[in-house]
Amino acid sequence: MESHNSPSTLFIVGTPLSDEGSLSKEAILCLNSVDFIIAESKRNGFRYLKQTEKRESVPVFFLDPFRESEWKELKGLLEKMAPTGAKVALFSDTGMPLLFDPGAEILKLARELKFEIRSVSSATSWGSACALSGWEPPFLVQGFLNRDTAIRKQELGQIRSLPYHTVLMDTPYRFEALMSQVGEVLGPDRQLFLAWEISKPEERLLWGTARSIQRIAE
Repeated sequence: MESHNSPSTLFIVGTPLSDEGSLSKEAILCLNSVDFIIAESKRNGFRYLKQTEKRESVPVFFLDPFRESEWKELKGLLEKMAPTGAKVALFSDTGMPLLFDPGAEILKLARELKFEIRSVSSATSWGSACALSGWEPPFLVQGFLNRDTAIRKQELGQIRSLPYHTVLMDTPYRFEALMSQVGEVLGPDRQLFLAWEISKPEERLLWGTARSIQRIAE
């Protein structure tokens, strides 16, 4: 670490969208140089860290599962590091660890603590999906809808009349329910683009109506 009263740096490190992908040279160099690492989950975190050097001597904090007591611990650690010139890396499972991941809270806290923010960028799933769709902007990145069925339908109702493409994200086990509600609220003939498991062997890119894509989900 550098001398006291020197601001610390948070590096936002992108990872491959595919679980089997390798870190970029820039990501490996960054992870090799930091004093503290924050990873989204142990499942892929350890696999990525094996691609780097000297990881046994660097503390690693995992955000998944996200517990209130551990969040307080991490917050305290970052508060202590903020004025010390420390280098901290944050990386996710797939893509950039922000917006729809616990990493958003880390970025917010780091900015409040006056960390310098740097990036080692990679693809994001929703950004790649927008590009792959071939549709012209603007895009509204809605992300994950509310888990409550009634509230989710209300959110879809608000989307229905918007004059631009809306990006929705969800987990595989809720996909069938989401598609059913999309067809119900937005209409069965609503034109959709589905990007499934981007860059993985199971990748599927589908263009069609809500009705036709829903049939695939059933």
